[in-house]
Amino acid sequence: EPQPKLNACSLICGLDGNKMGKSFKNDIKISDTAEDTAKKIMTAITDRSRLRKDDLGHPDECEVAFKYWKIFGSEDEIAKIRTECEHGLRGCAQCKRELGTKINERFAQIREKRVYYENHIDEVKDILEAGSQKARCEAGKILKEVRSLVKMY
Repeated sequence: EPQPKLNACSLICGLDGNKMGKSFKNDIKISDTAEDTAKKIMTAITDRSRLRKDDLGHPDECEVAFKYWKIFGSEDEIAKIRTECEHGLRGCAQCKRELGTKINERFAQIREKRVYYENHIDEVKDILEAGSQKARCEAGKILKEVRSLVKMY
């Protein structure tokens, strides 16, 4: 039986700090280009109490950017960003530019596959048909067993 793969993030907020949704226009799509993703990340809400780059930051009060780092960054990156932010060594714009790069790196391979399959629709149909056939075969075995147990031959 499939088991869930969970991470530390139960909910990804939208770029404006509210619930993420395409109808709210505060989302990042895998289908977005790298440029679109970078632009969207630059609009993300950060530490509202921080006015200048040199001001001491509060990563835990950063409404979006630091939360995204917790999802996309490594433990070492997160620790470094936290320290630099708290000591006023990292500005929010720099943080968001690096975050956009990180997200684009993570999505690059997925985006390549997406483009490939968009251009090879017949292959997608074949994959879906093979999966459906396999599912029908497994479902048939289970239905046969259920019918036997309830004596519906």
